[in-house]
Amino acid sequence: MPSLSSPSPSTSSNNGPIQPSTNIYIRNLSSTTTDDSLYQMCKQYGTIVSAKAMVDIRTNECKGFGFVMYETEEQARKAIDALNKLKYYVSFARSSTPSSQESYSSRLKNLEDSTSMNIYISNLPIDVDEKQLLNLFKPHKVLSHRILRNEDGVSRGVGFARFSTRAAAQSVIDTYNNTMLPNSDHPLQVRFADSVAQKRLKSQIAIVNGNRHRSGSVGNSDVKHVQSPPQQPQQPQLGQPMINISLMK
Repeated sequence: MPSLSSPSPSTSSNNGPIQPSTNIYIRNLSSTTTDDSLYQMCKQYGTIVSAKAMVDIRTNECKGFGFVMYETEEQARKAIDALNKLKYYVSFARSSTPSSQESYSSRLKNLEDSTSMNIYISNLPIDVDEKQLLNLFKPHKVLSHRILRNEDGVSRGVGFARFSTRAAAQSVIDTYNNTMLPNSDHPLQVRFADSVAQKRLKSQIAIVNGNRHRSGSVGNSDVKHVQSPPQQPQQPQLGQPMINISLMK
């Protein structure tokens, strides 16, 4: 298996050095990989801001690589360590400058919709249905809500809800983010849903990253390729809040 070489100190500014960040590059993905399947594969390692499988527009198949951005560098490192023990080549994504990640985070923050009443929920147990999700948010008034499902009707563990006020949405985020539901291996991740402008920026960044890596500008001597059984699901940490199951009925 050919090794990936580490960039030299004289790497041009167009390529830029590989710096620790919240954005990771994953190679050796199957041709059937989609944004959603990439998200599902990586969500156990932390809160995902965006997941993008790079697709060939001619064949509509994954080109074999993609990008996942986490909320923190620690989560990104955890994903890199875990995925490199499987069948993937994983490293921090290359940045154009050392400060590009901070710049991206600032831009993303500035594109928030301060009036939004929509929230995004991930890591929902697959047996949670729409009625249970609605009951979870009582006594707040929910205008609309839904759980994303596969073609066969199985929950994808992701949902959305729109509240009557911004304050109600914020209260739900404060109450339920990073809490555990019954029958779940991972804490809920609850945040305001992306604005149209934020979605557009994430898409643009994914395209730029894809072009940069496709041109052969990625390399890292720390990238490993080791076959081993999948890791066991993360267990709830001591002191992590657990939601009473009665709230789900």
